Amino acid sequence: MDCQEIEPIIQFLRRYASYPSISSDPTCERGMQDTRDCISEFLRREHFEVQTIATAKHPILLASRLISSAAPSLLLYGHYDVQPPEPLELWESPPFAPTLRHDALYGRGIADNKGAHAILLHALVQGLQENPNFPWNIRLLLEGEEEIGSPHMEEFLKAHGDALRSELFLLSDTGTCDEQHLSLTTGLRGLLTLEFEVTTATTDLHSGMGGPMPNAAQVLAEICAQLHDANGKVTVEDFYSELREPSAEELASLENAPLSEETLRREAGIEAFAPHEGSAAYAQEFLPTLEINGFGSGWQGPGVKTVIPSTARAKISCRLVPEQSPGKILKSLQERLRALCPPWARLAIFPDALGKPYRFPLETLSSQGSSPSLLAQAFQLLQKATQRVMGTPLLLTREGGSIPLMQTIQETTGMNPLMIGFFTSQNRLHAPNENLSLAMMTKAYRVFRHFFAGLAQIG
Repeated sequence: MDCQEIEPIIQFLRRYASYPSISSDPTCERGMQDTRDCISEFLRREHFEVQTIATAKHPILLASRLISSAAPSLLLYGHYDVQPPEPLELWESPPFAPTLRHDALYGRGIADNKGAHAILLHALVQGLQENPNFPWNIRLLLEGEEEIGSPHMEEFLKAHGDALRSELFLLSDTGTCDEQHLSLTTGLRGLLTLEFEVTTATTDLHSGMGGPMPNAAQVLAEICAQLHDANGKVTVEDFYSELREPSAEELASLENAPLSEETLRREAGIEAFAPHEGSAAYAQEFLPTLEINGFGSGWQGPGVKTVIPSTARAKISCRLVPEQSPGKILKSLQERLRALCPPWARLAIFPDALGKPYRFPLETLSSQGSSPSLLAQAFQLLQKATQRVMGTPLLLTREGGSIPLMQTIQETTGMNPLMIGFFTSQNRLHAPNENLSLAMMTKAYRVFRHFFAGLAQIG
């Protein structure tokens, strides 16, 4: 397809997404630094002032282009860290060598989130060139720890929140149902992650001793299997006690979304859905989850090694919906794991990330009255830009994933973001062959171009 309109974005991403900025991998410090240098160079070239603010792990980039203390402020957000690319053998092209094929750009971070904020920034820069008197102060917040739960963001916001407070907060790090629609994300699930280890002996034992000797792998499997009942419900006490019903607007948008259950099943590459409550889309948007992310024990090398494993370890993540407390769920989950572990086995639990769920207050988008807020006006602009470019209405949806920063920002600064989602299941976020189609890149870029042109008129 003709991609001349977005060629600058493609060329930028060929470099920007070539650096392995894996925040969870200590060996990727150079990739993190190269990524910061790349985006900082771009922003300075476009007349932004760029600050690098140290944290206990990965620095935060804060860029600004300010015109007046009396002008309204626009805050943009993105994250420059990415997920690990493994398993590498499933990639059709190297994960950190962005490659064009099948009318899409492939590579780790091409969608989540380097590509998304690159599209947003290029649209903004074009808007600034066309409207040199753009009447907004502009700030950009780029963090390097989103993929590990934003552990240092709350500390940063307490120190810098007043300077970041803005009338309009905009980001793209969420999804939509298909390439014919954009979605405004009205809620995000929170995140809880931990590892736990079971030990049944001081060393692996010869399998000929099997029978009376406990097997750590079996114990671990039995514990994991009892974390859900036959209907797919999580068996952790009070796991569902704090759920809040979705709004009428959200339910109506879910019913109007064109993605069928059959399409969702086919695109996921599964034979059938696991047991769940309500429709698959309802469960993904409005219900919490507990997933086994990894499971390891015993001999993992080639061939056979006949042992009875003495240790076994599993990784767990929970996606939590608005009103749920990650701290309370963590406590209940730890108690459940201890209750399931046999008394003759030793259990060690290693909590990791905690991220709060988020809900957008839809009532703030009301345009009633003679003087609607800048946020309500921006929402109207976004609706018009989406309809004009996509030919379809802007959907209101909750996101199954997490951006822990959003609730922290809401609590710290009072801001609520307009989260424009354009990822689909075909973009393979967090999986091999992550990609973004040139068609969707073009549509998203055009929507943002129209949006910023309108924003120039209401500042």
